[in-house]
Amino acid sequence: MWPDQSRALEVAPEAIGDHIRSEKLHAAFQWRKVQSRNLAFRLRLSSFANNWTDYFHDSHDYSRARTFGAEFQTDYLLANRHPLTVGFETRFDRVRANIFGRRKAKDLASYVQLEWHFSSRWLANLGVRQDFHWRDGMSVERQLSPKLGVVWHYLPTGTFRAAVGSGFRAASIAEAYSQTFVSGIQVRPNPDLKAERGWTAELGVTQRVGNLSASASLFYDRFHDLIEPQADVTNTVRFANVTEARLQGSEIGVQGATHVLQGTARFSVNYVYLDTRDLTLDEPLAYRARHTLQNSLSWSRGRWTFGLDYRYVSRIERVQIYWRDERVPQKVLDLRASLATGVGVFTFEVDNALNYAYTQIERNLQPIRSFRLSYRARL
Repeated sequence: MWPDQSRALEVAPEAIGDHIRSEKLHAAFQWRKVQSRNLAFRLRLSSFANNWTDYFHDSHDYSRARTFGAEFQTDYLLANRHPLTVGFETRFDRVRANIFGRRKAKDLASYVQLEWHFSSRWLANLGVRQDFHWRDGMSVERQLSPKLGVVWHYLPTGTFRAAVGSGFRAASIAEAYSQTFVSGIQVRPNPDLKAERGWTAELGVTQRVGNLSASASLFYDRFHDLIEPQADVTNTVRFANVTEARLQGSEIGVQGATHVLQGTARFSVNYVYLDTRDLTLDEPLAYRARHTLQNSLSWSRGRWTFGLDYRYVSRIERVQIYWRDERVPQKVLDLRASLATGVGVFTFEVDNALNYAYTQIERNLQPIRSFRLSYRARL
């Protein structure tokens, strides 16, 4: 915790030296085989290990987590023009932590999707997914999630789309079993936490004019048992199922490219308006911003590329715990420069170049100014 927004790096004397040590390892394998012109297979395997320990003056928590995943997918071209995709996916989670205990979870899903081309201008996308989720102490949760999408190419450079579908997200081990005390906040478990379910609908249009491309969309999401953090008057927090919730809004974007100063300039502007509601409490959902504006600009010439990204996110309307704390909008500027050489690409980046202090969750400072030098090569 810090005294105020302008002194974000000052902490109480007893908190000096608090730190977290973490190690992560991610490994992935992918195999592809094109059996014929109309048939292809793909297998993906992945493993993720995440170990962390915190050394805080008021807590000493640790976690050792492992995740294993596998997916097999088959793509087949019906009548030489209608792509059919069939797949199976599984995931195993195992964690040992003093704040979670020893827990296991596993997920299994199968899906099928058909893209039907009625003509050169019309196509439909029909799919369905079956999910199963098991978690310690809970009976199996399952859901069948259909979706339907339609695309109309009303011009060679213009597309209209409409889609509707349902979704399913099971509670994570952290959401269901966290039990800790940190920075004055007591976190309690909720092992009876249920999966959140919902459906979404979207209408959108995309139009290209020369080197410019513009898009606009309207969306509406409805959730049942949405998983949200809930706090009481004693600052005790636990994740709970919101009975009914609604998100709706719109998105507008423009992107393009042009020649400037003997180089190529590219830009994009994207704006999202979001209106949320907890229909049970009749108030906005916590930690959601109403306005988000993202801008990107880059310029390339020869082997050099320079760029910047600016993100504006309006002030969070509602929080769960420290509602008297100052809340400010996000104003984050990132800078980057890269050089392509015969041995690879070197990139230098400055994140949050203005060193702007802000939070997304109260009293949880987001990353301050940082510098990163990276090298990428194709072997």
